[in-house]
Amino acid sequence: MVIVNSQFFPTTAIICICFVLSAASAFEKIPARAIRSDLHRSVSHEADGADLSKFDSQKRAEENERIFFNLALTAGAWLPTENLARLGKHPSLGFDFLMGFDRYSLGLRLDWRFLDAAQSYKFYDPNNRQLEETTKFAGLFLGADFRWEFVRWEKISALGLAGYGYDMIHHKKGTASAPRMRDAYINEVASDAWSLSVGLGLRIYLDESKVTHVDLETRYHSLDYSLSGAGADDLSGDYFTVLALIGVKLSW
Repeated sequence: MVIVNSQFFPTTAIICICFVLSAASAFEKIPARAIRSDLHRSVSHEADGADLSKFDSQKRAEENERIFFNLALTAGAWLPTENLARLGKHPSLGFDFLMGFDRYSLGLRLDWRFLDAAQSYKFYDPNNRQLEETTKFAGLFLGADFRWEFVRWEKISALGLAGYGYDMIHHKKGTASAPRMRDAYINEVASDAWSLSVGLGLRIYLDESKVTHVDLETRYHSLDYSLSGAGADDLSGDYFTVLALIGVKLSW
């Protein structure tokens, strides 16, 4: 016969109850600690991300303030006005080579216009002192080009444009029978003038580092072509250009 102490059960029960309550409390605290740890890590990552974003912004701002080269290929249209419009609209190809700092750049522009004129026109040939008629046309602009990024927003910039240079329309090649190359060049016939242009442009960068870009621009060109000799057609008038550019901007 086994004798059991009647005080053993209450004591044991109390100990078990205390152990269970302690264990439950411990299990309840574990998730809370985990949540607090995850929350701390999340806040820390957000802070790191904000610092990294701020660093990137500062880096891009510093890069924008560096000296840079910009090389672009151009394609578009030459759109004459007034009497010059008798020559018709013409496609154009060219390039820009600029050097700049921060928002400003200055460089060289070459623009070549081609295809025959829309209708025949008369010009005076000083070589034989006669009026001649032709539909031949070849145009050229070579001069200084200035750009100002007056608005910047993310990957888009608005540009103010200006230029000044030599403008020419070629009417006739030099005589093929000329004894020397220099004589053939002298025998060429062209109308020329100094041209002043102003305009606006829109630039879209194609990458985060702002190296490759596409520009859309339009300009108004003021000039006065002249053809000496009585009876030659009047080619007075100004013109517009509408161009698309694709270029690269290299800074250091």
